[in-house]
Amino acid sequence: DCAAVSSAVVEPLSDSCTPLCVSNEAIGIVEMECDPSVKLSTISEPQSNLSSKSAYLQVTLFGEQREMLIDSGSLLCLLPSGWVSNCELRSTERTLSAINNSVISVKGEIDVAVNIGRQTFTICCVISDDVSDGILGLAFLNNYQVVWDFGRNELKFCGQVVLLCRKS
Repeated sequence: DCAAVSSAVVEPLSDSCTPLCVSNEAIGIVEMECDPSVKLSTISEPQSNLSSKSAYLQVTLFGEQREMLIDSGSLLCLLPSGWVSNCELRSTERTLSAINNSVISVKGEIDVAVNIGRQTFTICCVISDDVSDGILGLAFLNNYQVVWDFGRNELKFCGQVVLLCRKS
């Protein structure tokens, strides 16, 4: 089901991450302060070729397993409009453009609950007909203090280590 997540009241998401604030004027993602003393445990995801570097993260969104691109070149988090076809979107004044300066259409935005590893994160996503992959951009990476270990092909954040995968 597609109930939008309220950005006004946010419950703590885990013992190792404490919400600091929510800002609809800024990017709209819950900012987290992660406790670096928490022991990290590995969540293994199957990979057909460990030597192949990947930039996709397995998530659960609206009860469906999806792969979202980790993109440090994208300021925001984006979802294809087909992933949220039954959802009510908020209007937005945001304008987006691709690296080649072509305009990316914006249908609106929505706060979604995304399960990653053993935790659920509330993420504000811009919705577009012009993207085919879900994208976790700098807003997500900064707000959750994600450490991207390129050598191990994994992300470390909020007390967990999650392996990246190739797009299926």
